[in-house]
Amino acid sequence: MEYKNFERDFILRSLRVLEQYEEHVPQTVEKYEVTLLLNCLLGLLALPHERSPYSIPDIAVTDLESWGIQAHSIYWGRLPKHLQSNADAKLCDLVHRMRNGIAHLRILAIPDRGEIDCIEFHDANGFQMKMPASSLRAFITNLAHAMTAK
Repeated sequence: MEYKNFERDFILRSLRVLEQYEEHVPQTVEKYEVTLLLNCLLGLLALPHERSPYSIPDIAVTDLESWGIQAHSIYWGRLPKHLQSNADAKLCDLVHRMRNGIAHLRILAIPDRGEIDCIEFHDANGFQMKMPASSLRAFITNLAHAMTAK
């Protein structure tokens, strides 16, 4: 099926890939859902930042707790020039820094008892954020839905 609106459709299809994986991979088979999630961040994080940054909702990072974001777990490093302090950071700033981590492969998968439990993002500006894999899934799902709701 063709893309009618490339940005929107690619985001929705990337989200659907994650959903289909969970629906169709039997419980008896070793799952690689975190690996798939990281692969899908191209469509769910990098594409929105690069192709439609103005569709990223104007939400303060401190208001994203229900999305799985703990503002205190983010170290911003050098702040962008438009920010006076960490408290001023918006969702678009977070997406930008996370996108840098993904696009430049500045990510670490942190294991716990043999399973990938946490993902750590970094960028060249000193940004660092650790995020439980389940929170990353919640965050990226909320972002995708917010950006495609229009």
